[in-house]
Amino acid sequence: MQDRFEEAFRMYRKAKMPDQSHRLIMELSKNAVVMQLFGDVSHYHWFIATEMLRDDATVKSKAFDESERINMHNVHIMQSQRYCVYSYIHEFCNEVFVNMHNEMLLHAAAFLVNVIKFNDVPRGISLVSVLYTLAKQAIFWVHIKLLVLHTQNCTVL
Repeated sequence: MQDRFEEAFRMYRKAKMPDQSHRLIMELSKNAVVMQLFGDVSHYHWFIATEMLRDDATVKSKAFDESERINMHNVHIMQSQRYCVYSYIHEFCNEVFVNMHNEMLLHAAAFLVNVIKFNDVPRGISLVSVLYTLAKQAIFWVHIKLLVLHTQNCTVL
C-alpha cells in the first residue's frame, strides 16, 4: 500500500503538481497517526520538510511562495521531531517488553513536555503517556541516586 502512495507521489511530482503531492503525503501521514505508526509519521513529516526546500520547478510553483515554503519546512521538521521522540514513549507505554535505556526515555519525555504546548498537542500524541513516562523515569532515577548515596555511606563506615 505504501509503495502505491509513493508511486502516486512521484507521478504528481513528474506532472509538476506539488500541491497534489503534498496533499497525498499529508493524507498518508494522517493515516499513519490513526494506525499509531509514529515512526512513519515522523518520516513523512521529514519528507515533506525536505520537499519544501527542493530547488526545482516541481516545487517552485504558484502553490507556495518562498517564505511560506520555509515556514512550512520548519513546522514539518518540528512535527517530525515530536513524532520521532513520541514513538519511543508510545512503545514504552504499550509494549510488554521494551529494550530502551531509562535515560533516553527520561530525556524523550522531558523534550516533549518542553516543546508541546498543552493547548496545541499534535494529533495522536498522548500527554498522559508522556507525563507517565516522565514520572516513571523520575522515580527510577531517584531510586538510583538513593542507592548510590547509600553505598557511599556504607563504604565510609
